[in-house]
Order: sequence, then structure tokens, then C-alpha cells
Amino acid sequence: MPTYTKRKKINLGLIRLNLVKHRIIPLAGWRVTSWSIHLGLWTWNSRTHKHTVDVPFEGGEYTF
Repeated sequence: MPTYTKRKKINLGLIRLNLVKHRIIPLAGWRVTSWSIHLGLWTWNSRTHKHTVDVPFEGGEYTF
């Protein structure tokens, strides 16, 4: 029986949840893989602990 992976993002205003579901059983629940905070052009991700700022040139983001 093949397995599958589904990914989903839920936007809750400033906080976004990244969910994954990789099960053989279709009724199994979603699992939160990471969450992130978005304030204007600045973003922080809980899994990678990366701070990102969107900038208006090619490449589109600056990570520090």
C-alpha cells in the first residue's frame, strides 16, 4: 500500500502553521511541523530559527 505526504499552511494573522500529513490511513490527523511569525517584511521560523527579511531585488530575501 503506497504512502503519501500532504502539506498545508494555515494563516492565523501574524502566525502561520505549517502542517504535514504522511500516512497510509486517510483519516489520520495533521501534525504541526513548524510555525512562523510574519511582521511586515520580517519572518521568523520555529524549526530553522531563521530570520528572513524580504528585499526588493532579485533573490527576494535576506537571511541572517
